[in-house]
Parts: sequence; structure tokens; C-alpha cells
Amino acid sequence: KDSHLVCRAALTLIDALHTFEYLQFHAANTPDRVALIMDDGEYTYGRFADDALRFTKALADLGIERQQIVTIHHPHFYIEWLLTVACENLGAVSVSDDARNWKRRHYLYQHVDVVLTNTPADEEAPFQYHSLTNDWVHAALQMDLTMAETQPVIVPELDDLVRITRSSGSTGIPKLIPLSVKKLELRQKEEFLESNIFDDTIYLILGATFNLNPVLRRCKNCVMFGSTVVRSFNPAEYFARNPVTLISCLTSSLENFLQEVPKVTRRQASLRVQINGSSPSTHIVNDIRKYLTNDIKNRFSSSETGVIMRSNFDGTATIIPTVDLEIRNEHHQPIPDGTAGLIAVRTPGMIDGYYKNEEETRKRFHDGWFYTGDAGIIVGPRKVKLLGRADDMVIMGGVKVSPLLIEERLLTDPRIKDAAVVCIKASDGGDLVCFALVPNDVSDMAEISASIGKHLWAQYRARIICASMHDLPRTDNGKVSRAKVRELFRQQQETSQA
Repeated sequence: KDSHLVCRAALTLIDALHTFEYLQFHAANTPDRVALIMDDGEYTYGRFADDALRFTKALADLGIERQQIVTIHHPHFYIEWLLTVACENLGAVSVSDDARNWKRRHYLYQHVDVVLTNTPADEEAPFQYHSLTNDWVHAALQMDLTMAETQPVIVPELDDLVRITRSSGSTGIPKLIPLSVKKLELRQKEEFLESNIFDDTIYLILGATFNLNPVLRRCKNCVMFGSTVVRSFNPAEYFARNPVTLISCLTSSLENFLQEVPKVTRRQASLRVQINGSSPSTHIVNDIRKYLTNDIKNRFSSSETGVIMRSNFDGTATIIPTVDLEIRNEHHQPIPDGTAGLIAVRTPGMIDGYYKNEEETRKRFHDGWFYTGDAGIIVGPRKVKLLGRADDMVIMGGVKVSPLLIEERLLTDPRIKDAAVVCIKASDGGDLVCFALVPNDVSDMAEISASIGKHLWAQYRARIICASMHDLPRTDNGKVSRAKVRELFRQQQETSQA
């Protein structure tokens, strides 16, 4: 306990978390300590530090320079982590992305200088494109260490841009989030306080990797304290056989994990589960408590600000310390408690605006406040009831209703596996409420649709349509893409009218 308090106090004094310095420390102090466990073996801190230096030299030989924007993608997690650390060592700005998508992601690649990936380019790209073959990786890992040690390692300044991540894109094209050393450090501290990573932590990664920036922050904190990261292609099997103390992931990843974990698995007393993104349904929370642990946290955050609130699993959330939150109207004026409005926040790690996108910055940032795009109500001291995305509110009979509340009600029906509710305009200009449903048995759809229609017509006189789907469309970070759901229903309406 005392060592944990010392670690917590030390973290508040750190000016900048430079991953490589901590790798070197643990390599010198406990070189055989396990930093990473993968299906192909274990990687110690001694090996990790040496390989990070080798990769720094190898990337420098490719011409990677300070402040270049570099996208990184490799299917082997250890190699991707090494590439990320090496970019940091050279003062480059890293972005996790698969360059095969470069033509479809102009919003990102118009700014990119260099691509590092394991796949060859389909055609000539307007930036440096390095296909890192297996031979290149092997040569980098076999580099003589004395040669690697000739490469200078840069420690970035606090205001240097070092990382670009993205907004979720759940309502359209993602925006780029520029993170300086200072902003990243504030979020590292926040991640530590939320995740409670210490030297005995065993962090099991589920789902996506560094394309979700919180995963990188948790991994960097594990390096800080010399703890262990686990990356397995079958995390449920690993969990069933080995101790794990931390699972932190998106709701969708956790739901898949729960389906795969053997129900005879013994609950692990020291396990903490941290849920990010959308709030889990009641049945997911119950399954976590039944099969995994009672130690559950669900946090509400945004890519622009970091963590804002912690869910209470009753439809409300508590605003965390250091965060200012107000409910405002469309004219940016605070409104009385108990009134629904737009959520505006200020956090220490909040960015000042989107990367080279003044138009979107003006829409969401006002006088030092960020408008999350969510609707909510203050229901008590530092307590907020979340109503969902403000522009996703469903209009039924002229009344705005939160789609989250409707979806939560739908998911209590054992016949429904997943659901998304959106609103579109009908051909006559009226409001049409659209239900995208993933049934456990498609033969139940007619009965489910009839039940929904009868209930909503009686309560709201709302016009509805229901559609059965195999899966709901999601963004890269696992959130339901309501923009895509709306577009599917619009196309369905156009087809039916043709």
C-alpha cells in the first residue's frame, strides 16, 4: 500500500513520460521482468529496451525525422509497439492507421509525411511509403547493439506534437486530435488514477490496439511501473488459464469476450474491469459480476477531453475531479439544473481544437469549453443523467426522446441481441423512427416489430419502421455508427419509393 502511495505521488511530479527512459530503467534494474506476453512467447524489459533502440536506429536510417507525421501499422503487436516507441525516440508524430485505407481517409492522409506498414502499396502514394517486410523486421531485430547505440534519442519538449488520434466518427467523418507531450502526460496521469496500474498489474488487451489511444496510454503506464501487458489472439482462453488483474476495453469487445469465456472459469478476486465508450446493458454488467468480478468501472470520455465522468450504472454519471461541466443551451448559455441541454466541459487534458480543421473547431469549441455533442441533465451535485447524442435524439409525436433509453428498454427483451434507434425524415417531411435490430432468432422479427409498433403508436402516435440486421455498423473504436444506420434506412426508403 505504501509503495502504491509513493507511485501515485511520484506520478504527479513527472513533467514528461518518455517511454524509452522507463524501458531503460527496468532493463537495468530488472532485465528479466516480463513486459509483454504474446502467443509466440514472453518479452522481457531487457529485450524490449534493446529492441526499441535497434528500431530507433532502423527508422532513422529510413529517414524518419523530428515532427514528421508517421502512420504505423503492423499485425504483430510487439513490432507495432516498437515502431511507436522508435517514432517517439526520434521526435516524430505517430498515428496508428493501416495505410491500405489511405485513399478513403483523405482527412488524415493529406497531412501524412511517412507510412510504416507491413503491406506493399497498391499504387504510388503522395508520401513516403515504407513496406516493412519480414526481412526488414528480422534485420532490425538482429542489428548489432553497439551500432544501435550510436543513434541519438530525442526527448520532446512539453509543447511538441507527438501523437495524433481521432474522434470516434460515430456521427460522420472523424476529426484529428493533436496531442502534445503536455496533453498526453495529463492524460497518462488520468489513466493511472482511473486504471490503478501498479508493478503487479497484468493488463489483458481486448479488441483493438493502438488505434484506440487509451490502449497506448495504459501500455505506457505499464512500462512506467514495470508491469505486464498481455496480447493474445484468444484472450478468453488465456484468461481461463492465467491470472489477470486488469481488463479495460470497449463495451463491444467485452461483450464478445464474455461470450467466449468458459462459464466454469473461476472468478479472479484481484481483477478490475474498466469499460470505456458506450454504457453497457444491464445483462452485460450482470454477466461481468457473475463470471468475472464485482470490481467494475464504466467511464464516459471523449477523444477531445479525456475522461469526464464515471457511470453509476443507473443511468447517471458522476463528474470526476478536475473536470468542469455545465449544461447549456444552443446559445452557449448555462441553463438551470434539472433541464435537458447540451453538455459542455473543460478538462486539464483537453485539446484547443482539431488538427488543421478550423471549421469543425468553431462548431465544438467555445471560449475554452468543449461541447461533447451529448445531451444531459444535472440531477444532483456533480451528477449528470446522460441522454445520448444531442443530434441523435429521436422525435416521436413531437417529443424528443433519448435513443439510449429506448435501446436499453429493447435490450431487456431476450429475443433482441442488439439494437440502434435513429430518426429520419419521411418522404412527406414527417419524422420516421427507425429500429435497427439484431434478433437472436430472425423468425421473431415480425412479432418484435408488431410489439414495438403497437407500443409506440399508443404512447406517441409515432410512425416507425424496423429492420433486421446481422450486426450493427460500428466505427473503428466499436461505437455504433448512427450515421451509417441512418443512411441504411434512407436508402431503404428510396428503394421502396422507386
